[in-house]
Amino acid sequence: MPPGAAVLDIPCGPGRHALEFARRGYRVTAVDLMPFFLEHGLRLAKEDNLAVEFLQGDMRTFVRPESFDLIWNFFSSFGYFDDPKDDRAFLNNTFKNLAPNGRLLLEMHSRDHALIFWKDHDRFQHPSINGITLIEQGRISEDQTRVDLHWRIVKKDQTSSEYHFALRLYSKSQLKAAIKNAGFSAVAIHGDMLANPYTPDCERMVVVAKK
Repeated sequence: MPPGAAVLDIPCGPGRHALEFARRGYRVTAVDLMPFFLEHGLRLAKEDNLAVEFLQGDMRTFVRPESFDLIWNFFSSFGYFDDPKDDRAFLNNTFKNLAPNGRLLLEMHSRDHALIFWKDHDRFQHPSINGITLIEQGRISEDQTRVDLHWRIVKKDQTSSEYHFALRLYSKSQLKAAIKNAGFSAVAIHGDMLANPYTPDCERMVVVAKK
């Protein structure tokens, strides 16, 4: 993208991607539903003297027509809603929010990998980072459309927090069809951030969709 292009990071979480886009000279808007994420991102932006517009909003309803050259949706931030209509609403609004020839970049779990992984693993412990360990348990729904996840986060002092959520699983063809149905003219799905081909054993799907 040319210098000064407009980027929307939605949902932005604590802003780690939004802040990096700002460091690289892009005009950044960051939207999330959670105030504590926005407060954290805004504090970091001020510390680094970065200009990022942090806004509280719902990714299903945020609309600013033809305002962005790139819309960024990463780290499996797509598919958490109970109703598939909400996924479609996000994609439809994403299309509206992109300027002509703008692009959506979306990164999420691969359904093929999830079906294999959670069949073979009842529990998975991630490597510790700064003394914090994530223990993850997953169960695939009977119709194989969702994975129910339980996270236990253990801190250095052995105190822990637990979280439950579910993620809708899309096959490559289903995801491509959903994005095309929102109006996008071209959709490419890769197997990683280096744009290698997607295969069923890829853990992630990385989408580049053009308006």
